[in-house]
Amino acid sequence: MIFQVYYCEKYEGKIELAQKTKINYMIDDRMEVLSILPSHIKKLWFCNNEKLIESWSSKDEFKDVINVKNWEAVIHYFSLNP
Repeated sequence: MIFQVYYCEKYEGKIELAQKTKINYMIDDRMEVLSILPSHIKKLWFCNNEKLIESWSSKDEFKDVINVKNWEAVIHYFSLNP
């Protein structure tokens, strides 16, 4: 399994990257970024703050998001979903 990995520091860069490169996955620590991405992109939310997770879990944007709490969880997700 080979992945191309991109890194963006700014919010605007992430949206532009998603549009230009036709990415399949986005990992981010901000639901504000993930919630505006197209539905065909699998979204992994890097967050281990239980209060924040609980507050987002009732929103519609959360239904298409996979919560990963650490890098081990990210690796585990990709090992099960090549």
